[in-house]
Amino acid sequence: MKIYLAPQAAKGYGELISQSNDEGGSSVRSSGDKYHSSVDLFEGYVEAKEEGYKYKIGRQKLRYDDQRILGERNWTPGGATFDAFLFQKNIGEKGKLDLVHAQISDGNTSSDETDDATLTFAYYKLKMNSAHELSLYAIHNNQRKTLESTTYGLRLHHVWGNFIFTLEGMHQQQVDLEVDETRNEHNVDLVLKYQLSQSIVLGVNYMQTSGEYDQLYVNRHLYNGIIDIVGRKNLETIGAGVYVSSDSPWSYSLEVMSLVDMMMKFQLTIKQQVLLLLET
Repeated sequence: MKIYLAPQAAKGYGELISQSNDEGGSSVRSSGDKYHSSVDLFEGYVEAKEEGYKYKIGRQKLRYDDQRILGERNWTPGGATFDAFLFQKNIGEKGKLDLVHAQISDGNTSSDETDDATLTFAYYKLKMNSAHELSLYAIHNNQRKTLESTTYGLRLHHVWGNFIFTLEGMHQQQVDLEVDETRNEHNVDLVLKYQLSQSIVLGVNYMQTSGEYDQLYVNRHLYNGIIDIVGRKNLETIGAGVYVSSDSPWSYSLEVMSLVDMMMKFQLTIKQQVLLLLET
């Protein structure tokens, strides 16, 4: 059995936020978001493993595959963790099934906030070998009084020689609780990379999301750059990049992304413990 605790005392730029949401106030020293206390618990869970299965109970990160629908944002003031129960069962020699239930709150206990949510999902991953992976998932997210969505997804990852291919598609059924309206949305991602050498990879990608697609808890900045202010919806993008890694702690990537009919994005990423991100 494993017991894990990670306290956090973080606030972007050391801001002081009052309980009344007045950014000029100083009654609350915030950690994580404006409703958190000065010291908070970023992660805290109990994990136990037995032959063929494991469970984890408590506040934890949830990260799956390429983080296009369930991802993390590391240990930052905007970091994402979930108060959840996770049960994982081995299916045969190469498959794993995760069953997860989580209660999500924005941390505000003084009012009836509509963005509190209940997240429940099943995520199955079949790793045929190091070069071939298949993931299937069904995710139900009920954002109280606002939006209820059920997302069905498939991810296929295949390595053929020096080529690396990834396809992920999602169909989403939504119920808009505010206007009692139902609709169907989607998200499609295609990525093709070529291993030029042991340390250099070239890649092209395409993404298309419908107008009211609910991005859920994706690490959207990883793919969308500054457009994540708006969100991962109503987008069509094409892009290309070069990615350089080595045995040293440093890695580099250079990407150009075109938001079709909108704008161009240039992104240079250099990693060495911390992330340096330059965008125009």
